[in-house]
Amino acid sequence: MKRAWLLFVGLVISFGVITKMSIPVHALSDTVVLFQVKTGGSSASEEYIVLRNTSLLPVDITGWCVEYRTASDNSSSFGKVCVVPPEGELTVMIDSLGYFTFATSEFVASTHFVVDLLMSGGMAASGGHIVLLDKSNTEIDRLGWGTAVHPEWPAILGEVKKPAAHASSEALGRVVGALDTDNNFDDFSSQLVAYPCPNTGSLLESTHYVNDIGLCIERFCPNLSDSYDVAPSGYYKPEGQINCIEIPKENRTLIITELQPNTPGDDTGHEFIELYNPNDEAVELSGYRLQLGPSFTKEYVFTEGSIGAHQYIALRDNETNIALPNSNGAALRLISPAGNTVDESAVYQNADDTVSWALVEDVWIYTNQITPGAANKPYLQPVVEEVAGVTSVLAPCPAGKYRNPATNRCRTIETAVSQLAPCDEDEFRNPETNRCKKVSSTGSTLTPCEPGYERNPETNRCRKVSTLGVSSESDLLDVEDFAVENTKGQPNWPILTATFLTTASYMVYEWRNELRLKYLSFKNR
Repeated sequence: MKRAWLLFVGLVISFGVITKMSIPVHALSDTVVLFQVKTGGSSASEEYIVLRNTSLLPVDITGWCVEYRTASDNSSSFGKVCVVPPEGELTVMIDSLGYFTFATSEFVASTHFVVDLLMSGGMAASGGHIVLLDKSNTEIDRLGWGTAVHPEWPAILGEVKKPAAHASSEALGRVVGALDTDNNFDDFSSQLVAYPCPNTGSLLESTHYVNDIGLCIERFCPNLSDSYDVAPSGYYKPEGQINCIEIPKENRTLIITELQPNTPGDDTGHEFIELYNPNDEAVELSGYRLQLGPSFTKEYVFTEGSIGAHQYIALRDNETNIALPNSNGAALRLISPAGNTVDESAVYQNADDTVSWALVEDVWIYTNQITPGAANKPYLQPVVEEVAGVTSVLAPCPAGKYRNPATNRCRTIETAVSQLAPCDEDEFRNPETNRCKKVSSTGSTLTPCEPGYERNPETNRCRKVSTLGVSSESDLLDVEDFAVENTKGQPNWPILTATFLTTASYMVYEWRNELRLKYLSFKNR
């Protein structure tokens, strides 16, 4: 029993030791990726490779190699460059989120950058492959560019795509923050060269800056200490050049932003042309020219003055002697002292005196918010507010007037009848026209109608008397009365007799069968 117990304890201790020894002290190897590859610079031999550990644990890369293969995926004279521990060391580790660099001596001489391991050159800028291998010669990562036939590319996506060759002053870099998707086309692009800051050595601070992931990034304009990933305002980098140069002031961008061709009343001294300076510094206007279309022969030349950074200026027509046409419309353009067209407005037509022709959100429109010397505003539509229970919001008409419902305008109220001058004695006021009219004479003052005529009461005129066939009035007077027998209430016997006989005949006809049977029955008794 005691032996069994000791055996059990021994197994537990052994298991614990084995378990403890199996705990990894560094991250898995697939956390190390190719971070940047530069195939050349000012000379073809300025080559540079950067590895990065993307894990939160250090990684042992002792015996790891980077290998260059041609675009057809064949080995080359470049061969392999393998990581060997320095004298007195057993391993080479990449710290958590750290970097490991390879470069040619030409790259080091050009950049003064201290690399971790020197290598020989030979990469083709037009296309090739860089392969990362661990100490067992297992492929860990791969980058193919340009004409490479075997870049990392998911087969499920079909036709192979790969990143293009990088710009001469840049490198193919992994998209910062992106996962390794085994898709070179999505994972890499042409970027500024990245220099891990612990390795900067004698690198001049003025030519590099530290980004948010600890890399020393070469300034886009190495000759300008305020340059980062783009040229500062007022500078540009000529194609194929390393340093940036200042944009000639005579070519600075100025924008025509507003024109007012038509103003209420006299236009002179009220029309204006507005310019805007989008640059971060003032621009001298001397030598610039404003030209009026369509022929652009009418112009104004600036002899002095300037426009401040991000400022507007409004030039009146009595300053420029340029009268903008109202109806025919025109375009206006700005010419630099070097002779190139800096800006040109769109053509307007039929400008009203209540609007200006303005550039609002990069579109030329008419606006009723006219802003000489200030930022432009869009057309302001009038707002009509509906008030519940109110049928009219117009101002009341003045005393003595009313609002005509047909025209909605104020109209003078007609004077009351009581205020009108009285009509003459033989006149009366017509209620329809409110005018005086002669009173029709009464019958007592009219001339009597002739015999055979009577006066029409409607027209008050004489008309012939209707005689109903009587030849004279005397005939009417000779008519005598005579007695008429009154038959009211006496029966009309002939009608009654005919009615009775007709009814009796119909009854006999209808009841003929019954009567015949009655007759035969009576006869047989």
